[in-house]
Amino acid sequence: MNAKRPRALVLSVPLLISALSAQEFHPERQQPVKLVAPKVAVEAIQRPPDASTGATRELRLRTQAGESSVILPFQFAQVNSISLGPEGKLVVLGMVTGSVSEVGIVEIGKARIIDRFNCYRPAVSPGGGYVAFTKWFPPHFVESVEDHVMLYEVARSPAENRPAGIEPGNDIDVGFALYPAGAGNWKMDNQNVPQDLAHMSASDYFWRDSSHFLFADTVSEEFQVVWVTLANGLADVRSFTIPPAELGPKSNSTPWLADVKFGEEMAKLTI
Repeated sequence: MNAKRPRALVLSVPLLISALSAQEFHPERQQPVKLVAPKVAVEAIQRPPDASTGATRELRLRTQAGESSVILPFQFAQVNSISLGPEGKLVVLGMVTGSVSEVGIVEIGKARIIDRFNCYRPAVSPGGGYVAFTKWFPPHFVESVEDHVMLYEVARSPAENRPAGIEPGNDIDVGFALYPAGAGNWKMDNQNVPQDLAHMSASDYFWRDSSHFLFADTVSEEFQVVWVTLANGLADVRSFTIPPAELGPKSNSTPWLADVKFGEEMAKLTI
């Protein structure tokens, strides 16, 4: 997956003021999470902690071949969603802590987890072909970090979703770097970035369909909306800056893109 250089994008963007509700983290009780598809039914189950691995979550699968279970790694302290991906795979989103997310790829036919990684704000595309996410960095005691927007392609293998030289078991340096321009994917490349140059997320990731998504970003006090189009193994990344006057009265808090409503020829943003 290659990323083209960002360029201007013109959208009609009426602005409203709204609040964002954060994802709740309750590892002491697993909320009902199920997937029912024509050929498979899946349910997340809470289980007593495994004495050797610490695992507390499993998936119960029902297919035409019968019933099976997949024990999820201990990093899944909570399961948030289960999506059907391509080529007989499931995409499982969960949480390690209240701030760190976990993504797992499950092979249905062999009832096994084949890949997993830590990240922030993962979002699965309609159809389950991609996962957009922010690359992980330590949530505490680290200064001068930058949010790198990454893409995981579910149809590819774990090795194909990592740069050359990164072992398949690496759970941090995962996926293809989309943004900011010039970002790659290597160890600690999102740390020790000067604060006045660092790009920071200003939203979750909003998929319009299986090949387009949108997010917001801030850098040097500029609020930018970024539009990504995926086609033929390429990512076309375009961005535009919203003038401060359109963001409303200036405050001490950073603007946050809380919601997006897609129309045929426009996107309505709630900031």
